[in-house]
Amino acid sequence: MTLHAARFVFLIAGLMLPTTALARSQATTGIIEGVVSDPDGSPIPGATVTVTNTDTGFTRTVFSQRNGRFYAPLLPLGPYTLTVTVDGFAEFNREGLRVTVGQRVDIESHSSWRRYRRLSPSLPRPRSSRP
Repeated sequence: MTLHAARFVFLIAGLMLPTTALARSQATTGIIEGVVSDPDGSPIPGATVTVTNTDTGFTRTVFSQRNGRFYAPLLPLGPYTLTVTVDGFAEFNREGLRVTVGQRVDIESHSSWRRYRRLSPSLPRPRSSRP
């Protein structure tokens, strides 16, 4: 390789490095992810997870997978609320989540879930066994 060709290769490489760094620094989204599980730690598949940017009203809805994990990528920056709904459980809400550039906000929602029992109108309410 001649000296002229070597300079050309280094020049091209030198021009490419700042471009890739610039492209990374222009990311304008973040991620909210987590696991939906019951109070015993068992995963809850099929839960509806809605994240809403409270400044803009932008909303994304995703669903938890078999392992209870949900993943809401490419969220515009800003403050968010998260709502999780699934049959047989009380609605879970979390406010004040902040998505910043390239950040992953990881939510473990099981600590605030309370299971509720559905009662059929034709069945009597269970009585407490306490005196």
